[in-house]
Amino acid sequence: MKSAAVVNFSSEPHSVEVREVDRPKCGDDDVIVQVEAASVCGSDLHQWEGTNSWPVNYPVVLGHEFGGYTSTGQLVAVRPTGECGTCLQCVRGVPHTCRDAAGSLHGTSINGGLAERVRVDASRL
Repeated sequence: MKSAAVVNFSSEPHSVEVREVDRPKCGDDDVIVQVEAASVCGSDLHQWEGTNSWPVNYPVVLGHEFGGYTSTGQLVAVRPTGECGTCLQCVRGVPHTCRDAAGSLHGTSINGGLAERVRVDASRL
């Protein structure tokens, strides 16, 4: 089954469009979030303009600031990144800047919240 999402499909400027994507499948440590709210961040705009300085796994659904409901009806806000818990950033209480988890940022390396449904690691809720 497919659903609509805002997809960044290339590093070329303006390579973002609404596309039909496969609905996410849930893994053992995941939940599927039915997105109810998402914001467009400056990072999304940089990717749209092709001016980002970070690696992106193309194609990727944009959006790392979002929330919604799980299949059990729980309202959740999703943390945009994972975290290692031991680096200087995590120890200082700013895990959203964790460099060890940079490879798991919603909207750049894994699909983000500008979609109807998103697979999310349960530890990020």
